[in-house]
Amino acid sequence: MLYQKIVDLLNKNNIEYREIRHEPVKTSEEAVKVRGCKPEEGAKALVFWADKNPIQIIIEGNKKIEKKEFKKQFGFTDLQMVSRDELIKISGVEPGAVPPFGNLFNTPLKIYCNETLLDNEFIEFNAGDHSISIRMNANDWNKLVKPELGQFNEPEANADFSKGPVILCIDYGTKKIGMALYKNQHAIPLKVLDNKPKSGTETEALNEIARVVKDENPQTIIMGIPLLNGKENKETQKIREFGNALKKIINRKIDYIDESHSTDESIISLIEHGVPKEKRTRDDSFAAIVILSRYLKSQAI
Repeated sequence: MLYQKIVDLLNKNNIEYREIRHEPVKTSEEAVKVRGCKPEEGAKALVFWADKNPIQIIIEGNKKIEKKEFKKQFGFTDLQMVSRDELIKISGVEPGAVPPFGNLFNTPLKIYCNETLLDNEFIEFNAGDHSISIRMNANDWNKLVKPELGQFNEPEANADFSKGPVILCIDYGTKKIGMALYKNQHAIPLKVLDNKPKSGTETEALNEIARVVKDENPQTIIMGIPLLNGKENKETQKIREFGNALKKIINRKIDYIDESHSTDESIISLIEHGVPKEKRTRDDSFAAIVILSRYLKSQAI
């Protein structure tokens, strides 16, 4: 059990720490409320594929990783978030419970840390369990884990935890485009747009998404891409082409997240919402909700 490995390591090295038992939390925002700590004290632990090798990145709970800067600082060419199943296989724990001790995972990982996290006297984190947190001295953690340090957070990523971030999710399809929005701590389906590139409706869809971006002013925009065994394909290329076209209009960064099986999960969501069987066709706005939910969990929001 990862929790026990952490406790054993701390005790073996005579490290002072405080264990906090609380109701289950899966996001940085929830953790701040139950722990009563500052958002920047939260050690958000994320796992990525960096040039096909798994690594762990630690950053403050109220900040986000600037991938381009991270790759530049540490010499990587590719950086992709691991999937939920891959995370569980690598770490042995569920998303939202990942501690900043990648060296203790089933597959020990090299650890990178945003250096401003160590400006805090203490850090707090879920200890491999959604109901258990640990508070410890930041320098003690640094000496134990020995992460590679750098500064790679997005400058504008400080979150307003009173309302939460605003995140727009786009589920691109060659016939329909679904949108979902995370706002005021709630994820809601927005709308489904027609998309027939040869008929000109793709341009209309781009303009409509641009209007949503202007009205909602999301801090983050994400698009789902259906990776096949973790690899890009013709479909993901089409999605990235659409994303690049959108970027030219809105002049905003777009993040991509694996959307594999989101359609199946959206059907389950429709069933849970009581939608009759005969009406349970693919609903792109619900699929966008599923993709958005994955992103929120992966970012521990």
